[in-house]
This record gives sequence, structure tokens and C-alpha cells, in this order.
Amino acid sequence: MTSEQSETDLTSRVISMAPLSSNCGVPIQEIKAKSGFDGSDQALHLAVSLGSMLLANGAEINRVEDSMRRVLVAYGVIEPEVFAISSCIVVTVTKEDRQAATRLKRIMTRATNLERFTRLNALSRRLVKERPPYEEGIEALNEILRTPIYPQWANAIAYFFVAGMFTLLYGGTFWDGLFSAVCSFLAWILVYIATRLHVHPFLRNVVVSGLSAFLAGVAKSYYPWVNMDLIIIGTFMPQVPGVLMTNGVRDILSGDFIAGILSLVEAGMIAIAMAIGAAFGLALLRFI
Repeated sequence: MTSEQSETDLTSRVISMAPLSSNCGVPIQEIKAKSGFDGSDQALHLAVSLGSMLLANGAEINRVEDSMRRVLVAYGVIEPEVFAISSCIVVTVTKEDRQAATRLKRIMTRATNLERFTRLNALSRRLVKERPPYEEGIEALNEILRTPIYPQWANAIAYFFVAGMFTLLYGGTFWDGLFSAVCSFLAWILVYIATRLHVHPFLRNVVVSGLSAFLAGVAKSYYPWVNMDLIIIGTFMPQVPGVLMTNGVRDILSGDFIAGILSLVEAGMIAIAMAIGAAFGLALLRFI
């Protein structure tokens, strides 16, 4: 077997994973330490695993690339080059025999988990400072993956109160806030069901927004003193892609124009889906 064939075989190995717990039907995967990897391959595997977890839990692109690059340098990898966008990470390094090794990791699901994000950020600093063994670094990543998540009933309660409080913040009355909270709770139930059924995110946003606007209109038709506009605004606020927009602007300011524009486009698509859903929901009011 030639060195080129050996390198191809090595770089084509798939990261072995086993399911852990899940949130809203999205599987969480345990990372398996690899046997037979040399030092640079171990560092590459560790850095890619760290970066993919950061990206999947809401980190901005600049932080992902910088964390991976620092880890690779700390473990003695030669000439690490890291490129990431919101759905993909590509890393190329030069091995001891001067052969290039590349890893590509697709990020299929993303969410915002500040607990995991904070712990991953702290772990990246520890890896750079202490350089623990490869197996210990992988175990630390798996320990973060086992971080308990809020149960679904807690998410439902959060939707209820956040929507109601936003309606009050924008000048609504107590009844406006109450109707907004109820509409948001019902919308959360639909989000949960759609996520479990793996409905496309764009369609999910259209349906959820349409239901929210329709329920606000129904409340207005039976209780004329409520403010339908403020109810809709409060119900929509938990769905607004604020993290995406913030990360997109931050990436652009950091010079990562492609990643920043992609994040802003994704946020714009969510906003368009919400607008389409609201239009359909309000149009349905003509039939009641």
C-alpha cells in the first residue's frame, strides 16, 4: 500500500458514535476515542469534535475557528488551516511526514445551549493550557454531552411566560399578555410535534406562525378589547432568530463574510417564513 493510499484510508475513517440522550428528537452522539491514530490525527480528531460541538450549540464562526486552531497548535500540529461555516467544518493539517490530512465534518442540527457552550469554551482553554492526553480530552467532551438539559415541560413554561412578558413589555394589558402566553404555549406544542416528526424548519416556522396569528385573531373576535397586534408580537418573539442575527453580524465584523452572510440569510429565511405564516393565519380569519 502506497503512502497516498494509506493517507486516504486514514482520512476516510468515520467518527464512531453511539446515541446518548436527545432534545426534541435531535440525537446527541457520544464521541469514541480512536485507536491507531498518531499524534496529529488524534489532535485533528479532538479539535474537529470540539469545533463541531461548539458550532452545534450556538457558537459564532470566529470562535469555532479560533478555538480549533489554538488546540491544534497546542498539540504540535503543523500548519493547521481551519474553515467553518454554519453547517460545515473543514480542517487541513500537515503531518510529520509532510503529507496533508483533511477532515470534513457536516453539522446537521444546531441549537442554542449556553450551558454546553460555556463548558466547551472553558474546555478549549484547558486543552490549550494543559494539553491533557487525547483520551482524556475525548472523555471531557463526552462529559459535556451528558450535561442535563431542561425537560420539555420547562421549555413549555418558558414559552408561556416569555411571550406574555414581551406583550406586557410592548405596552399590552394583562389580558393581552395572558392571551399571548396561551397562544405561545399552543405554538410550542406544535413546534414539539413538528420537531419530533422532522418537519422541514421552513415549513415548521410557517405553520407555527400561522397558528399563532390565527389564534390571536380568534381571541380578538371573541374578546374585542384585546390588542391582536401585541398578542401576535408577543407570540412571535420566542421564534425570532436573535442568536443567528447577532452571530452573523459578529462574524462579518470579524472578517468572516461568507459565514456571516449565510447566518443572516438563514435568519432572513426564518423571518420570511414567519411573515408567510402570519399572512395565512390572518387570511383564515375571514372564514370564521
